[in-house]
Amino acid sequence: MDNKDFSEHDVASSHYTPDGDATQHTLARKLHVQGDITTGAYQGVDNIERVTEHWNWTSLIFTYFCLWSVYLLWRFEGSFERNLGPNIQSLFGKHSYLATVSLAANIASGAVYMPLAKILDKYGRVYAFLGMNLITIMGTILIAACENIATYIAGIIFVNVGFSALSYCTDVLTADTSVLASRGIGLAITGSGSIITGFGGAAAAAHAFAPGQNWRWAYGALSICTPVVGVIMGYVLFTYDKRARKDHPEVAPASKPHRNIVQEIGAFIVEFDLIGVLIFISGEVLFLLPFSIAESAPHGWGTGYIIAMIVVGFVLLVAFVLYEKYIAPVPVADWKLLTTPTLLNIIVINCLLSIAISTWDAYFSSYLRVVYGQSLKDAGYINSVTNTVSPIWTFVVAFVIRYTGRYKWLFFSGGVVYTLFVGLLIYFRRPGTHIGLIVMCEIFLAFAQSQVILGVQVGAVAAVNHRQVAAAIGILGVSGYIGNALGDTIQGAIWTNSLPGELKKRLPDDLKPKWDDIYGDIQEQLSFPMGSPARTAIIDSYAVAQTRMLIAGTVSAFVMLCLITILKDIKLKENPQAKGKVIG
Repeated sequence: MDNKDFSEHDVASSHYTPDGDATQHTLARKLHVQGDITTGAYQGVDNIERVTEHWNWTSLIFTYFCLWSVYLLWRFEGSFERNLGPNIQSLFGKHSYLATVSLAANIASGAVYMPLAKILDKYGRVYAFLGMNLITIMGTILIAACENIATYIAGIIFVNVGFSALSYCTDVLTADTSVLASRGIGLAITGSGSIITGFGGAAAAAHAFAPGQNWRWAYGALSICTPVVGVIMGYVLFTYDKRARKDHPEVAPASKPHRNIVQEIGAFIVEFDLIGVLIFISGEVLFLLPFSIAESAPHGWGTGYIIAMIVVGFVLLVAFVLYEKYIAPVPVADWKLLTTPTLLNIIVINCLLSIAISTWDAYFSSYLRVVYGQSLKDAGYINSVTNTVSPIWTFVVAFVIRYTGRYKWLFFSGGVVYTLFVGLLIYFRRPGTHIGLIVMCEIFLAFAQSQVILGVQVGAVAAVNHRQVAAAIGILGVSGYIGNALGDTIQGAIWTNSLPGELKKRLPDDLKPKWDDIYGDIQEQLSFPMGSPARTAIIDSYAVAQTRMLIAGTVSAFVMLCLITILKDIKLKENPQAKGKVIG
């Protein structure tokens, strides 16, 4: 990247300097942490740079094996959630909660990214990785032991927070261990485990729910495998960090000021902006959740608590922006970074892609089983086409980027194909459409989605320097989860406001009183034989709801495509970022 390109996209300051408005730093001064806000702010970055300069190629391979394993386990969990989730929630009579559960998990996952970025930068990659590993294990245990819907939802939230945070740590470590032009190759390697889960995940989910089997062991196995990956990764990084410190005794950890327990707690709250994070989570939950639950409220949208949640949620979201801008001593995100033109554009593109995907995907597996009579395993295979095709195509795209040093034209072509085929799915949602056409669209969407996602990942880190990589990927992750939450909100709102009404209208007269039981239990839906009046009514109702979801997804994809056209194409080969023994 030439100097002109780099200065336009790079952010001038490497550290956050707390010299703004006096009001913004009153709390920090009272807690005696003002001078410590930037102490060792990038110690984690310095540590990983020393590690990559001292380790050998064997250690690099072990590291990438661990990163690959994280994504492999995450994809298995995703397959279990997509394919087992409808059945597990139906056991509790809550099949209609699919979008709501996904919404809660996305909100919680998105909120952890920016505080985690600060942990990655200040305390090091390994501590963040091991901490999120522990949260993931807790979630898998909760799901495996759940006896009610509340425990299951809690487990899903913990698992999603843990695995999404682990994938974030994985992406940051990939950036640490690969030069910018080869970043796509590193990402392709770590994500290639999806080829296995594309087939194995669906088969494992079907086996787990087969007669005589205990589905809980699907999550029990994850709770065993996850800590193994954490131990290997921790050993490699700790070992070489220790060797680097031994070779460079002049490099000592930043001194820690003496503080009492109150000041210590206050410093933690200030440094990780827990007040801002709490305001953001509360506002997002209160504002988005009513769109999924309004239909089941006593008076629908006119119910008092629905109106109150939307109003209070909106006020809290506005308050969050004002708090971060004018009050927070250490904002959860660097405003200068957020206003970098290229990064800001990519953040919005990523959010729109997430909306386009999540406006219809939660109910896709159920759609395949109810409308086409697919088995749990076969529906899982179709639903996992993206996970199977994307990793293979990502390697091809990554090598093209490595050779050309450019990424925008692949980014744009992927956006065009994605918009076209998600639009075609609207037409193919009519009852009677051959399932082969659905699979064809899924395959093309997989190709296109992999190009767009790789473009987003490469473009975001190309717009910043190495010290800002964790923050940039963190902001990107937050935008994705905000997009997922918005998509789930749209999806849940369409589902709860479309399917019940369609069932009441279309079901045979003798079954209309049972519409609520049918609506809330996929097994009840599947109990009616194909071709029967009841099954036909359910199929037609699904078609109406899914068509509306896909219209929303297509609109989001089209806006995304428009933004890709104005994105600046950065020269990747002129700014390697990483150094030492890395993928070059």
